[in-house]
Amino acid sequence: VKRLEALPDRVLLYTDDADQTAAEVQERGLRPVSVVVRRSTLEDVFLRLTGRTLVD
Repeated sequence: VKRLEALPDRVLLYTDDADQTAAEVQERGLRPVSVVVRRSTLEDVFLRLTGRTLVD
């Protein structure tokens, strides 16, 4: 896991290997209600680097 964000209703894990991360989560006995895997978009990268969206 490269980065983790704990939000009130979810935990976001940023990783290069979603399958491996999901396996490690289960190995630790954690049972998430749901799992969503998605690739970063260009807008995600822009937001991370600049702190603002493309529309701003």
